[in-house]
Amino acid sequence: KSDKERIDLAMSAQPPRDESPGEGSGRGRGPGEAGEEEPPRPPAVVVVLVGPPGSGKSTFALDVKKRGGNAAFTRICQDAIAPAGKRGTKEQCLVAMKDALRRGQSVLIDRCGVTFEQRSPFLKVARVAGGLDRSVRCYAVCFKIPLLVLKERVRKRKGHEGNVEGNKGAMICKKIHAQLTKSGWPEHIEGFDKIIDVNYGKTYEADYESAVRQVVSGREVAE
Repeated sequence: KSDKERIDLAMSAQPPRDESPGEGSGRGRGPGEAGEEEPPRPPAVVVVLVGPPGSGKSTFALDVKKRGGNAAFTRICQDAIAPAGKRGTKEQCLVAMKDALRRGQSVLIDRCGVTFEQRSPFLKVARVAGGLDRSVRCYAVCFKIPLLVLKERVRKRKGHEGNVEGNKGAMICKKIHAQLTKSGWPEHIEGFDKIIDVNYGKTYEADYESAVRQVVSGREVAE
């Protein structure tokens, strides 16, 4: 998409002011609560993980949850969002995201997110949830891993949630990598407050650790 189209879509995601009573608004209280203001919830962070299968997105999400706390972060993975841990839909992911944000949790979107169209619905939900003061911040964490490395990782997988493994999984990986190459990496113009790269090679471990720290500390700073 052109920059103008991306700007138009990003602007359309900005929420209107909500004057209706709602959760955490201090209005619509029950009996005995008149005149009492509810304490504001801490701002949340929505983290969109970007990369083909084998990039390390799920491992990263679990590391963030371990470091930041299960109560603070929720992982949303389309490969396991349906009942009994089965593969679900984007719509189920969006519903789960809204529910988590209502609970005051930060959200890790564990999908490939390799095109603007795949990422934009989640950014829109984040902006609506954050309101006009943009209290929900949006990060992209980009796993820049060579295709040969991705395919080798996927071939060696066993018991993957979405069954993206073996030679068939490597073919899926190649297709999604081609989508990413054509579409390009996320840009701030889409609505991201921060874009963090995890590069393969000598800096990989340092980049990975820095990305975990930035996501976790983003939540701590917000609180």
